[in-house]
This record gives sequence, C-alpha cells and structure tokens, in this order.
Amino acid sequence: MSSPKHAIIISSVSEAPILWVSRCILKRCSIFQLFLLYLAIVFAVGGSPFVAFAAQSSGLVEGSSMDNKATKSNPGLYFACERKLALKGKRIKASDWLGKTSKALSYGDRAADCDSLYSEEQLFERLSAEVKSSGQPLTVFIHGCCVSFSEDLIQANDIHQALQSAGLNGPLLAYDWATPCYNYPGSLAKLPRCRSSFTTFLERLVAKLGRDKIVIVAHSLGIHALQNYCQRALEIEPKATKVFAAVILSRPDVDFSSFKNSEEALKKFSSKLMLLCARNDINLKLSSFIRRAGYSFVEDPRPVRDNHLRLGQASVASGVADQLAVYDISQLRLKHLIPYKLIAGLLTGETSSYLIERAAGGVMEVKNRL
Repeated sequence: MSSPKHAIIISSVSEAPILWVSRCILKRCSIFQLFLLYLAIVFAVGGSPFVAFAAQSSGLVEGSSMDNKATKSNPGLYFACERKLALKGKRIKASDWLGKTSKALSYGDRAADCDSLYSEEQLFERLSAEVKSSGQPLTVFIHGCCVSFSEDLIQANDIHQALQSAGLNGPLLAYDWATPCYNYPGSLAKLPRCRSSFTTFLERLVAKLGRDKIVIVAHSLGIHALQNYCQRALEIEPKATKVFAAVILSRPDVDFSSFKNSEEALKKFSSKLMLLCARNDINLKLSSFIRRAGYSFVEDPRPVRDNHLRLGQASVASGVADQLAVYDISQLRLKHLIPYKLIAGLLTGETSSYLIERAAGGVMEVKNRL
C-alpha cells in the first residue's frame, strides 16, 4: 500500500510559513518549551540566521562546504528535477524560494563549463550507456528538506567525487524534489508530489536499466520518496527480486512507525540496506522537538507525542540494528551534513579511514582514525 500523503494542516503554509509556524508554536508551547526551542534553533543555526533545517552540503573535506559554482563537477552528474527550470546562458536557473514545480520533470546534466537539458529518453539512453561502459551501477541521490537546485547539485557532486575516488565510476543522478529554501513545513508540503513523481520516474528508470543496476542514497526527508516506491512495488510484484544493488539511508527524518510499515519492502528490494544515525544531529532533534511540543502534521502517526522521535536518531535506529546494518556516526560530528566519504567507503567495503566497532545492540560505531 502507498504511503499516506503528506499535507500540512493549514492550507496556506507555503504562502506564509513563518507567520503560521510562529502562531502554532505560540499557541501550543509553554514558556519553558519556547525557551528550549530557542536554544535548539540557536545551536542548529550556528551563526547563519535561516538554515536550521537545511540539509547542508558535504564538501571536499568530510562535513565542510564547497563553492556552488560547480567548477569541479564530474562527467556523469545528471539530474531529474520537479522545479521550473530555465537555461540562461551556460547555467540552469531554478525558482527555489517557493519551490515552484513544473507539470513534468526536467532532465539534464551539470558539467564544469555548462549545463544541458535533455528529454527523458535522451537521459535514459545516456545513463544506460554509462552504466554499461563503466560496469558500475547508477547512484540515485535524493536530498533532504530546504535544499535549492544548486545546493542539491553541490551535494550530489560531492558524493560523486567521493565515489569516483573510491573507484566507483558509474554515473550519478540527483533527484531534486523542489523543496523551498529555509522552509521545513513547505518542504513537507511538497512530499505528496515528490512521492508520486519519484515513484513513477523510478519505475521507468528500473525498466530501462534493469534490476540491481541502481544504488540509492536518501538523505533526511528523502527516505519518504523511496518508501513510497518500495511499498508500491511490493503491491504490484510481491514476489519480485532485488531492485537495488544497495540503499543507504542517511539520518532519515521519519518516525519509527512509518519506517516499520515500509521496512519489509525496503529490505526486499535492497541487496544491501544500511542506516546512518547520530545522537548529536541537531536538525533531527529540532524536528523531534517541534512534534513533541504539539506542532503536528497530517502524516504524523497518532498520538504524535509518542511518535516524535526520528529514525535517524541513534536511540531509535538502535531498535532495528538486528534487522539491518546500522552505523552511528555521532563521533564524526557532522551535525546534519552528509558523510559522503563514509558512504563511498561503505559501498566499496573500503573503510580503512574509519574505526568501526560493534557496540551494544549490534550498532556499528564509526570514528575517524587519528
């Protein structure tokens, strides 16, 4: 069965998110809760006034950020985008602040000197040719909330560079689901369209490339799109074999109940399923806090207060360590940044840069080697 649709209770949230959030929080929170929320925002922001929920770029050094001019883009960096795009000169421009979507997906690639736009047929032909010539699977990256088109491609490029450095020379495709910048409720409001569009797109892509030719890296809210695809595929083909060569869930922003509903499908279609979690991910703590304080969304299970914790938090992820590979990356101290070098290492099996030890409950604790 398909995942329940995500929708914000107030229909005008995308038009006036700041006022709506403020009104809801003031109505529902005590002074003490407001004070805790203030502290959470201060720590999450870390000096930048609007990025508490932004799924930040990873960068050339694990956890740093990188220039967004894409001057170091790699060949084989493709995208499928739900936004309204326009090719102006050599670069594609997108409407990011409100996350305006187009009626159909846009496809293309980003190179060091220019961007290009393709039809879906042209994109699939290019991906198929690169998968065949490289002998490596296609990596599909699904970003988290509050990410602009340019930031999505920066994150994807960082992952792509790490994969190539590790010897994985297959193409990478960034799926951009039109999240509005710095707007968490607005990002949640985009999830229904994302689920539907991503599922349809991935069905066509799998039909073109074949099974076991795709690796999925889903960060934060990106897990919701993957859940929907897997649950739908399980309904259509309950006896189907593996679809993905590997799946990595990077600090997923989803409640435990929702994950358990899709766990069977995720495991069934993944040759390798890995979950990255952390105790000190401030973005997930804030996501959990606002739900516990009474700030709820239509898709949240009831009662919300008993389901406020997120799967990407180590205390929750440890509950599934007996079912799949769970890695606690708290010691890497990345906040909500994407551990792109670790992801490449886990996909290749080459993790000598890290000290990985099994802890209580079967969770693998990851540390940087000195």
